[in-house]
Amino acid sequence: MSHVMPNVRVADPEQLRKDYDLIVSTCYEVIQRCDEPQVRMEAARILHGLNPRPWGGADTGPWGTE
Repeated sequence: MSHVMPNVRVADPEQLRKDYDLIVSTCYEVIQRCDEPQVRMEAARILHGLNPRPWGGADTGPWGTE
């Protein structure tokens, strides 16, 4: 039995982008407002590991300008 996860493609890029935006905004809020240093560090680690454009497409400029 293999423990490798299959490469699953997301059928809805718009939903992926919405999920991504929610993760990013939640992590930023945790970093800004949480009193627990370990929780803030975990949020920063999650942000650091994100693919900046997981929904694909051409890079149209800096973040937030597409």
